[in-house]
Amino acid sequence: MDRWGGVAAVSDLTSRVEELYAARAGIWERAKHTACEALRDIAVAALASGGRTVDTKRISIDPGRVKDKSRFEQKLRRKVAGAEDLPDLAAYESEITDVVGVSVICKTRSDVELFVSSLKDSNGAGSLRIKDESDWREKVKPSGYRAYHALLDVSVPGASHETVVVEVQVKTMLEKSWGELTHETLYQTGVLRSDAFHDQVGRAMADMLDAVDRLADSLAQAFDRKTIGPADTDSGGVAAGDEAAREVAAESGISLALSATAHTHVETVDVVYSSQNYALATFGDRRGLIPASRIRSLLGVTELIDVDEYLQKGDRLTAEVVEDKNGLYLYPTVREELRQ
Repeated sequence: MDRWGGVAAVSDLTSRVEELYAARAGIWERAKHTACEALRDIAVAALASGGRTVDTKRISIDPGRVKDKSRFEQKLRRKVAGAEDLPDLAAYESEITDVVGVSVICKTRSDVELFVSSLKDSNGAGSLRIKDESDWREKVKPSGYRAYHALLDVSVPGASHETVVVEVQVKTMLEKSWGELTHETLYQTGVLRSDAFHDQVGRAMADMLDAVDRLADSLAQAFDRKTIGPADTDSGGVAAGDEAAREVAAESGISLALSATAHTHVETVDVVYSSQNYALATFGDRRGLIPASRIRSLLGVTELIDVDEYLQKGDRLTAEVVEDKNGLYLYPTVREELRQ
């Protein structure tokens, strides 16, 4: 009989769980770390897939967690309820599939789609392989719960090619907030029992937050279209090289063409804010946006850049002012004025 083999009385479950955690916690922690690193790489690849500057704030990977021993034991007791003997405890590590878990939180529904697509594209290419998945975004649970779940087989470094199952949950910020506002965990684990009032209000909240999610998605897409900048368009009216924006424009039926009424002139401007994707600058009492695409064009590069590596608050530069119905854009014209 090996360490985990044979049978044991259910009453001995606590000590067996203690023994299991003592033997496996290190492997689980390494699997968690490996999964988080791989998921971060997938998030960056997803955000870069549109050829735009990567805004890592759109998709965040939480540090992950290994299920608390008491929670593991409670879940295991529910599974073996009524049994006189406990089968091989090791089998329950694969049966209880959320021993190791990681959450991926996205700003918008589109970011969820982007991440899930990138995860599927990378399936099996690195240390992660999708073992199973459940999509609760369209097939919404009766409670109103929405999310994408995947069980990943994670290869653990230094563990003789051993794999550990890691559950990943992908949600929008509002879907995560719904779980916190409805105290979902307490009801899901049986600590509290739901009633008709809780169920009805929870579902109504979920549906309302989903409507807000959809509106936020529309706003985010509109913001992306506007931060492209009207002078960075090709003959088709879409930012050159920006296939993501081209698809959004086609799907929404919105033209990104340069307005015929755009006005242009040159000004000396002062940078007042800088980020990964864009900078803001002022001249007189007016403020305009400097998009990353224009900095790339001035530098003569096509790879992704961070605007704040080339422009900082307090910088003064010469810029072409382009104004149309979408906004006020400032396009630096002197490469030497950028930070190198």
